[in-house]
Amino acid sequence: MPFSTLCRGGMWRKECAYWWMRTDEADSGESEQWYLPRTPDERWKSVRVPHCWEREGISARFEGPVWYVTEVEVPADWQRGRIWLLLEGVSYAAQVWVNGHRLANHVGMWDSFACDLTSHVKDGKAFVALRVMKPGGETYPVPRTLAGFLPYVYGTFGGIWQRAWLVRTPEAWIEDLYPNVVGKEQVEVEISCGGRLPAGLDLRLYGPDGGLVSSKQVQCDERGYVRVAMDVPEPQWWSPHSPNLYRLEVEITDQHGDTCRIARAVGLRTVQVKGDTILLNGEPVYPRGILHWGWYPQHLAPNPTEDEIRAELARLRDMGFNMVKFCLWVPPAHYLHLCDEMGMFAWVELPMWLPEVTPVFQRQVVDEYTRIVLQLRGHPSVIVWTLGCELSDSASAPFLEKLYRLVKRLTDSPLVRDNSGGGEAYHGLLKEYADFYDNHFYCDLPFLRPLFDYFAPRGREPMPWLFGEYCDCDTYRDLPALLQANGGVAPWWATEDEDINPRGLRPDVYVIQQLHRLNQDGFFTDDRDALKFSSEQQAMFHRKVTVETTRLYREISGYVITSISDTPIATSGIFDDSGRPKWDASEWRKFNADDVLLLQFHRRRDWFNGGDRPSYVDWWNFFSNDTVVAHVALSHYGRCDCRGTLHWSLCDEHGRTLLQGEHGIQSPIRAGSLAPVAALELRMPEVSQMQPLTLYCALKTDGGEVIQNDWELWCYPQVDSSVLSQWAVYDPHHKLRGAEKLDWEVKRVGEGEIGQQRQLIASAWHPALLDALRQGARVVLFQHQHDGLPAEGLPFWREALRHFVPHPLWKRFRQKGYTGSQFMGLTCDCALVTGQLQEMLGADAVVQPVLRRVDARSWRVHDYIVDITLGEGRMLATTLRIAGGLGDAPSGIERNVAGLWLLYSMTELLTE
Repeated sequence: MPFSTLCRGGMWRKECAYWWMRTDEADSGESEQWYLPRTPDERWKSVRVPHCWEREGISARFEGPVWYVTEVEVPADWQRGRIWLLLEGVSYAAQVWVNGHRLANHVGMWDSFACDLTSHVKDGKAFVALRVMKPGGETYPVPRTLAGFLPYVYGTFGGIWQRAWLVRTPEAWIEDLYPNVVGKEQVEVEISCGGRLPAGLDLRLYGPDGGLVSSKQVQCDERGYVRVAMDVPEPQWWSPHSPNLYRLEVEITDQHGDTCRIARAVGLRTVQVKGDTILLNGEPVYPRGILHWGWYPQHLAPNPTEDEIRAELARLRDMGFNMVKFCLWVPPAHYLHLCDEMGMFAWVELPMWLPEVTPVFQRQVVDEYTRIVLQLRGHPSVIVWTLGCELSDSASAPFLEKLYRLVKRLTDSPLVRDNSGGGEAYHGLLKEYADFYDNHFYCDLPFLRPLFDYFAPRGREPMPWLFGEYCDCDTYRDLPALLQANGGVAPWWATEDEDINPRGLRPDVYVIQQLHRLNQDGFFTDDRDALKFSSEQQAMFHRKVTVETTRLYREISGYVITSISDTPIATSGIFDDSGRPKWDASEWRKFNADDVLLLQFHRRRDWFNGGDRPSYVDWWNFFSNDTVVAHVALSHYGRCDCRGTLHWSLCDEHGRTLLQGEHGIQSPIRAGSLAPVAALELRMPEVSQMQPLTLYCALKTDGGEVIQNDWELWCYPQVDSSVLSQWAVYDPHHKLRGAEKLDWEVKRVGEGEIGQQRQLIASAWHPALLDALRQGARVVLFQHQHDGLPAEGLPFWREALRHFVPHPLWKRFRQKGYTGSQFMGLTCDCALVTGQLQEMLGADAVVQPVLRRVDARSWRVHDYIVDITLGEGRMLATTLRIAGGLGDAPSGIERNVAGLWLLYSMTELLTE
């Protein structure tokens, strides 16, 4: 029973913070009886807990055993009742002795446990000894434990990593206290008692204002649960907007009249599911979560202080988040208490990841999960439970079903799932035990809608559809600044010392690779600010588009964005290595809120080879004088129906208003709905050069709220197709299909005619291009991965930094130092391998990068655009998709406004 959960809230407790610690490399401590009372000599080190033994100079590769001893002194006024040692968290396996008597064995790092010392206390004192092993070694390999994902982030930790207490109870005590909201005005309190029974129970419920609301007195006659119904007239409901907390006090009185009072916060809230909608207190709610791996480098273990948690949650709320997903770790009790207090939902993902499933492991999981869930349940903030992450079919159906039934029985939660990420996506079970659908889509932007459409659970059992993690985008890690802030040396998690920072289970420790690169050649030292700016702006655009696309699917019920902070293996955090937010919170709230204005444009179809096909258009780029219709919608999860007026304006880059208007909402928009607001007819301005525009929308509701969003669009001069008609076209795979619809008189040539051309647009490499270049030809080459020049398949938006090299091309094809909406239709899935390119073209070729790809993790460098001079000839080569076609990117050159303009700009540049 999770007796240990409640002891800390009791009347009688005393912290046990000071211990002596000693490593046991020979594993001889037990045979040499280190557990017997002793005065520690110089071989023992004085430590204060909570701590991790790695912080005391012990090698991080040492799995243990490590011994802890202390002498506890029982206060003089604790002469009656039972005396307990409460350990809130020990990693990973602990044996406990008291005054030489073995008292307990405990396996599991996430749950608290307590030992009864009463019969072993002598003269008011007791000598306590612990022998501790951590996970990650030969004794407890990580795949056979519930160590979670942290071993893949940095490693494992050992020791008494949460607080230790001496606790007194009467001869009868409360083992479990679970308040469960069962009706509109009623709470059922489930109480389990232990010790010498019967015992009396006095229950008192106090309101958020401190006034007494209800009281009951009952008798507990035998072991098992007593259920007590308590009326709550005119309840004040708990929600993220109003985190009202009641206080439940339960006093137990034993047969001798000895008492102990336990208190816990109670949030009155109901969570229900209606089809694909989650209801909180009967109203639709949209969970917007951040993924949290428990990475706290300042502590090593995931045990932040209350001040750190408060600051963390306050910043998350300010950015529009209303949920934290504890991904494969169990937060300490005070974290969930603060989630309750500050109105932050919690998604608890129990720590099963890449397991080695054996009968022993299965029994251990059931045991640990039971203890963990009993200790966490009852927090109003916890609304979602998952039993593991991205599990393969090594986790069998009977095993997962047993866990699912267990958590359902213990929590009564309507949102429990066996496998976050889904068996369909991770080669797991196709028959799932789940109350909601869950996917982890990490993809480039053109594949969002295809993935959503493909996995949409249409025609299946109606349930909420949540993205348990998605939408990551790495940014530049400013290592010189990080080193400077750390006194000129690498932080412990970036050192190559295996005793401090072992590689462990990580296939790559990217930060170490980055340090090597920095030390070798300085790695863009002069461009640090540009890389940081570029990557953060790109990541913001990527996330805005991803989340807004998500909100355009009514059947999607919520999401979790990866991740809260940068780590040694990724820089996808919304907070950097120093804990600072990378973006202004107000920008996040435009798309990460209860109410979000959304934008989409018209659609097209084509008749192709005897049938209709979708013909994707460019929603971000338009030509001068184009008339387009912008459809503005509202994803509404506010607390009441929405009426109001939409005010909009289209402005140029200098802030001048080009168009403006307003539209009233004719019918109220119901909470929990996706509804149209207005269709805006926009005539693009006449421009002489590529120009950014901004569409601003503000919905002023009748209730006084203002819902705002804005989008960057690009406007281009009309392309002079006669200029393109002067160029020959080598297009063996017909990538420029549809060019004729642009009044472009395409002069197609075969491979035998390449050498005769002086101006050539090529959609694939051919060796004859080398001869043509040496003879003075001008060539624009756009290719995919396997079309000739050496290229490597790589994501365009994810895990990629951009370096814009100064070049005349950027005067024609404008950019603001980062890849934004003008690159949506150009999205590609490969980049040129520059070193191999030089070898292929020969030593006399001069290759000048124009647009570079820097891998955000490994810092490897590739190129998207290069300017090549060979003999008298010159070639601009790119892997950007001039003709679109990747995912839902524009379908062909006729639809790809930015692609056509880039091609035109390249031909103009080469003919200057």
